Amino acid sequence: MNEALRKALAEERGVDVPDLASALGVSKHLLYRAIKTGEIRASRIGQRVTVPPHIARELLCLPARAAEPVAA
Repeated sequence: MNEALRKALAEERGVDVPDLASALGVSKHLLYRAIKTGEIRASRIGQRVTVPPHIARELLCLPARAAEPVAA
């Protein structure tokens, strides 16, 4: 897992498709196709496509981020 992917997951922000594809060991074209067909949910802002962090964790078989305690 590269540093950009690790940082995106730690900061709970969208993961870039090329970074996720590399971590999964698949081509970015395969991942873009899965997004286009609706198999994987993603967001597009201009030319940039990102996968939500909870979906990226699921695809990478990583544990879900622990919920932060609510201040009283």
